[in-house]
Amino acid sequence: MNLKTSSSNEGSFSGSWTLYPAGTAHGGFYVSGSVCDNKNDGNGVYGQGRVDGYGWSSKRGDSNGSSAGCGSEGREFYDSSATRVSKGQYQVCVDDIGSDTCGVSQWYYR
Repeated sequence: MNLKTSSSNEGSFSGSWTLYPAGTAHGGFYVSGSVCDNKNDGNGVYGQGRVDGYGWSSKRGDSNGSSAGCGSEGREFYDSSATRVSKGQYQVCVDDIGSDTCGVSQWYYR
C-alpha cells in the first residue's frame, strides 16, 4: 500500500495491510508501515484508518511535528461488536490550513 497526500507529495504512507480472520486479534483491518512528512514546510502529516460503518480513527503522526521525517504505524482497526470486519480503508493526510489534504486508499476487501 503506497499513498501520497497529493500530487505534490507533502506526505506519504508506505506499508502493508491484512484483514485478520475471526479469532485473530479483533478480526480487524491491520495496517503496518511508515507515515512520512516529505517536506519541511511547517505542516504535520498523519495517518488514519477505518472499517465499514465507522468514521476515521484517531490520528497517528510522524512523531516529529511539522519537520520532515517518518514515523511508524502499526494498528488494527475493528468493529468492537463483530468477530471480524469485511473491509478496511486507510488515508494519509497533511495538516494544512482549512480542510486537511488527504490521499485515501481504495477499500481493501476480504
